[in-house]
Amino acid sequence: MPTDTTGPTVSSVGGTHNGSTADISGSTDEAGTMYCVVDNTGATLTPSTIKSSGQSTAASSAGSFTLSVTVADVTGKSVFCVGEDGVGNLGSTATAPFGTPPSDISLSATTVAENAAQGTEVGTLSTTDVDDGDTFTYSITAQGVSAAFQINGDKVEVGTGVLDFEATPTVSVTVRSTDSGGLTFDKAFTVTLMNVNEAPTNIVFTATTVDSQAKAGALVGSLSTVDEDTDDSFTYTIVTSPTNVFDVAGSQVLVGATFADLSPGEVVTMNVTTTDGGGLALTRSMSTVVIRSRNSILAALGIVTGVLAVAAAFAAAFYVKSTSSAATTASSTSTVV
Repeated sequence: MPTDTTGPTVSSVGGTHNGSTADISGSTDEAGTMYCVVDNTGATLTPSTIKSSGQSTAASSAGSFTLSVTVADVTGKSVFCVGEDGVGNLGSTATAPFGTPPSDISLSATTVAENAAQGTEVGTLSTTDVDDGDTFTYSITAQGVSAAFQINGDKVEVGTGVLDFEATPTVSVTVRSTDSGGLTFDKAFTVTLMNVNEAPTNIVFTATTVDSQAKAGALVGSLSTVDEDTDDSFTYTIVTSPTNVFDVAGSQVLVGATFADLSPGEVVTMNVTTTDGGGLALTRSMSTVVIRSRNSILAALGIVTGVLAVAAAFAAAFYVKSTSSAATTASSTSTVV
């Protein structure tokens, strides 16, 4: 009976790399033990050298096999494998390169509006790689604002984090491209946020009293607006019931023509609206009752909201004209007739 002197034939070897591990695969035409190493592309490794230094796995029959080799970097390296049958015959060396890592990443656009919704597309990623036909997956390894961006296929999208132009007008993000062989390339991008007009969030009044004998046109106080857009401009309107109790000129609140006609027990309501340069508005509403008292009080306020209004608090108290010679105040909590 003839003696078998031929070892297994190994073919179709290749590998992928992830972190510090190279996962190697191949095929054998018969059962045996498969040995594989990673070494410089072009190196000359004999079957016995691969057996003595390589990782091994048992193949119980002809077909495919896999094994893993610990290696930090596979750039410029290749897989070398050999098979050994049950009687110690070694086959020929089979080898294949790992391939070349990506060399660059491009992002088609690098601007997005602040406060954009999660999933809003920023731009499309593409990878430069000399290996024709290679495929790539993308991930984010670092970003300047937590969860500011996310990856969806080859798209960079707005994530769950806060994109606030006033706080961070530009946001950095580092993207990693990983090819089909596990080789990677990282690149940092700077995404510029586009400022978006934001509605006012509060109205501040500098004074809360006015003399009960004040004449029409007398200054009550000044209005200012709280808004995230620090360079915005504002216009103000005041609507009172009865009408013309107070007026507004620019940002100044003035005594109106009907202020002198107020009487004890009369309810006065006032809506103050601030409108920013982009047309977004915020309205505050207060209601007061004319009473006889020497002490000024703080008015309790309701909140008026509209399509462009934002709920917040706005407080004021006014001395108003009374039929008594004593100073009187406007209040939302008491009535003296």
